[in-house]
Amino acid sequence: MKLLKLFSFFRKKKKEEPVEDSEFQSSVTYSIDHKGEMFIDVTLSSFEDKVIENFAELICTISSMKCHLTTLQMIKDNFQNEDQLQQLDKFVTLVLANQATVNKYEQNLTRKDMEEPCIKPSDML
Repeated sequence: MKLLKLFSFFRKKKKEEPVEDSEFQSSVTYSIDHKGEMFIDVTLSSFEDKVIENFAELICTISSMKCHLTTLQMIKDNFQNEDQLQQLDKFVTLVLANQATVNKYEQNLTRKDMEEPCIKPSDML
């Protein structure tokens, strides 16, 4: 199986060179089907220490704000290159709305954690 480089589907005019699976130690692929169901595929070439160390670094990187912003910048650039500014506006609006919902949920979780005592009286019995 051959993989194309990230976001090659945006570049219809330029043909990307395929990347062989064997070049990757690990990968995480997020996909969504036509029903809106999300899938995550995780692939490791082995369970050797170096592969696990690099995989841990990958997981930490994709959860960082820097990676999030870099990904959004790539998406923006590709929408603009394809002259899809109206769709870009729609995409950004949806991302911001979803992020606001996530932030509100996280704030509620934090408040609940702060309101509860570390050791409940019932735990002492």
